[in-house]
Amino acid sequence: MHKENLFNLIRNEEVVIWAGAGLSLYAGYPSGKTLGEVLYSNLSESEKNIINPNSTLPDLAEEIYRIKGGNKNYIIKTLKNIFEIESTSTETHQLISKIPHFKTIITTNYDKLFENAYKNKANLILNHNNLPYIRKDQTQIFKVHGDLSSNENIIITKTDYNRFFQDQSEHNSFWTVIKERLTTNSILFLGYNLEDPNISVIFDKITENLGDHRKECFLVAPDLPEHKVGDLARKGIKYINSTAEEILCDLVHVLKENIVNDLETKIVSADTFKKFLQNFDLLPSFDATKESYNVRSIRGIDGNQVEGKINFTIKNEENMVQKYYDFAQGKEFGELELDENILQNVDLYYGDIRLSQKDKIVKLKFQSTPKFDTKVTIRFENDYEFEDFPVKLFGNKNLIEIHSKLKSADLKFKFNIENYPNLNFKFTYKHDTVCTTTKNELELFKLLKNFSEGNTFTVFIEEGKKIKQKFEKFQDLLDEMNFFINYFENLQLIEKNFNIQFKNFNFDEITDDSSTIVNNIAHILTDKYLLIPFNDEINFELIENFSDETLNLLKAVDESGFPVVAQQNVEESQTIHGQIINLGYKKMEYLSPFVSNIEDVISKKTNIAIIKSKQSLCRLSYSIFLES
Repeated sequence: MHKENLFNLIRNEEVVIWAGAGLSLYAGYPSGKTLGEVLYSNLSESEKNIINPNSTLPDLAEEIYRIKGGNKNYIIKTLKNIFEIESTSTETHQLISKIPHFKTIITTNYDKLFENAYKNKANLILNHNNLPYIRKDQTQIFKVHGDLSSNENIIITKTDYNRFFQDQSEHNSFWTVIKERLTTNSILFLGYNLEDPNISVIFDKITENLGDHRKECFLVAPDLPEHKVGDLARKGIKYINSTAEEILCDLVHVLKENIVNDLETKIVSADTFKKFLQNFDLLPSFDATKESYNVRSIRGIDGNQVEGKINFTIKNEENMVQKYYDFAQGKEFGELELDENILQNVDLYYGDIRLSQKDKIVKLKFQSTPKFDTKVTIRFENDYEFEDFPVKLFGNKNLIEIHSKLKSADLKFKFNIENYPNLNFKFTYKHDTVCTTTKNELELFKLLKNFSEGNTFTVFIEEGKKIKQKFEKFQDLLDEMNFFINYFENLQLIEKNFNIQFKNFNFDEITDDSSTIVNNIAHILTDKYLLIPFNDEINFELIENFSDETLNLLKAVDESGFPVVAQQNVEESQTIHGQIINLGYKKMEYLSPFVSNIEDVISKKTNIAIIKSKQSLCRLSYSIFLES
């Protein structure tokens, strides 16, 4: 719980690091106790006899300072011999330098590990003279024990500590700034057990000044005994059982998991976000408004490739699970799309940075990588030829698939070669939702017709290579292709006659009803009329006491067989795939007409004349076609 709480505070940029000697042990530098042993071991035997080697470092250094006649040259020289040698490693400090969430680092160490790790990304602050030059856009490193480049600032003896913490000293501007950082942020102690005199004094004074209003404090150390953990708890310090290296690695992982979300929810600043990614050789691209940020992408610095990964789960729907399994196992190739109705949990990573979660993912599309991607020419033995036929070849030891995105359809040729030379061949095609043009559609369906007829064909590949092949006849596919070829040829005829273009219409609009309309109009365009079945009857109501002249007309219809003509006086139109076609005035000619009840009319038993067609046919035409 303490660890999670600490990480949340760091994500909010509200933690100061206070680093002690223990943080530098891995780099080959000594602890406070070991430093005291080194100082003691280099003394003369007579000097050793008057110094207690078991004293704390400040007391030991104070005794050495006094026996050296109030001179710190021996101590400073020893410190330089120890801390000015090259470190064996800077790994942990480098890791800290990659976390721009830490705005302030306070250290009692004399080494230059932080300076070397941060380089020009940090301000080094040794005393009040450096305060005017603080840059807010850089991490500030306060070396409260001084730096070996300035001997007078070194704090190591008891006298140094007493002077360091005397009343007038703690109110100077240097310590005013440090206390401000400590009182407005939580503190993370690394490399300390809080038994060092300087830490105890500072912490006690902060506790005394702030009381219950101070921020949270955390100490990281491995395997402290229970009584020390209890002491920390009584001081209000939360203990985390870990090495500094381990907790920093865990922290970086948590930051990578949450940094994008932290930016978009304004937990972390845009400057910190960019610096964090740049520290891991990544460049973000994001949009910013007054209300929010939206991260669009992450790429490598200088165009370098970034390794990515995606973790996701899908709903337990049998068909989709099997489909994904087949795709992942190489039983299917091409594309696989998972939309928001299938996806459950989605995490997208670039360089270990979690970029997106499910609420930002609409769909995932997976694509197989083809073994080759080219265009070929296909020539059939009936001389039909198709150039620039796009081919993508996928395969493994058991399966070969050839995919082609041709015009407005996806074609797939699948060869199961597991039982070679007995090939299990399968061909499928899937039309897009939209038909582009009649020309493109005819090219597509004529090619598919040649495949489905079982015609032998030759594939011409680059550099003179060619393959001769023949598929078995697919009668169902052939019938379907003949239907579509007839449909689009009729559409082309209509386009030419009415000077229009059928373009980008929905493939689902091609139905039996639309086919009937298109075929009828094309037939009338070709023959000027269309014969249609007519089994109905036409009823003419005669006026009462109709004349002999009217009766003679009816007899003439019955005897001559001349067509009876009915013509509309309103123009008729048809809408086909979004195009309105004006057909003109409709004309119906009833062929071989006769009056079926002529005797009843002659005897004037009825004044209703019923006309029928002996051929049961009617000739349909439109004025616009007749005029053309």
